[in-house]
Amino acid sequence: MNPTQTRIVQYLRTHPAATASAISQALGMTPANIRYHLAALEKAAWVEIEISPLPKSRGHPAHLYHLSPAAQPHNLACLADSLLTELLHAADPEAVRSLADTLANRLIQKGSHLAELQLKQGHLTQSLTTLAQELDLFHYQARWEAHPAAPHFILGLCPYRVIVDRHPILCQMDALLLEKMLSRPVKQIARIGQGDPAATSCIFEIQFQHPITT
Repeated sequence: MNPTQTRIVQYLRTHPAATASAISQALGMTPANIRYHLAALEKAAWVEIEISPLPKSRGHPAHLYHLSPAAQPHNLACLADSLLTELLHAADPEAVRSLADTLANRLIQKGSHLAELQLKQGHLTQSLTTLAQELDLFHYQARWEAHPAAPHFILGLCPYRVIVDRHPILCQMDALLLEKMLSRPVKQIARIGQGDPAATSCIFEIQFQHPITT
């Protein structure tokens, strides 16, 4: 988040449901510049847009910007860290995998179309594209790329970044979620920040030659 976006977030914390025009006036910037940064904040799941109907005589409906629930001040990372530490205390590898599997299933159940997607048998490339779109609901900034050996499924953002270093079970959960949705084994070949502070994505290799049978 750059300094301008930080100022916008700070403004929205004290002025919820503000228009781009109101934000531009408060920060002394052009509306076009503000809209550019608001679009970036929306893509990063910091900001949400609400359409406010206005009388026809006043023109188009207003776009009101407010912070997303995830951007509101909270202590959820500390709580999640404490809960996972308690759950995994003295747990053996099989118990850890079982918990990761349960968490993956919970995410699938909470996704708007993930459970439906899991039941469909389609072309792999179509499934990868649809899955990437659906995972954006969980702020993964997902996409996929074709590679000679196997497709790569890329998570441009880790929603659990602040605690994942202490709890690699969350990486297992992501891998299992992908395996369940695609019915194919996956292998994580890169993780954000692991071994390379400049690494900006988690990357999973899709083993398309050997589908999982259930």
